[in-house]
Amino acid sequence: MTTQSHVQPGQTQGTLFVVDSECSWSADHSTAIIVVESTSDNFPQAIDELKDAAARNLAVSYAAKNGIADPSINDIPVGPYAINCDGKPIEGLDPAMDKLPPDHPKKQPVAYRTEIKVTRRMR
Repeated sequence: MTTQSHVQPGQTQGTLFVVDSECSWSADHSTAIIVVESTSDNFPQAIDELKDAAARNLAVSYAAKNGIADPSINDIPVGPYAINCDGKPIEGLDPAMDKLPPDHPKKQPVAYRTEIKVTRRMR
């Protein structure tokens, strides 16, 4: 079960989409961190999709449409990570969350994301 209530509409490609509200841009728009999420509720498939070239291509295309001239991938993308019902990564949650039981909804994955660093090519 995947919920998209924690995201704003973004660019999509198949089961992948850009999470607008989680993307970050440098002040001069020369670099960006593009967050891509899979809507697949088959988590092994979602992880594979986020590691695939389609996720990187989506990030580059999104960056180009949002002002980065001639964008390219600048680094190895962050490996896919699980997010909870609040759209927060499950790993590294607030220490207060440690008190919740393992089956608490805030400790359950609802989707997977990756972060892809995109930069303007230097000439």
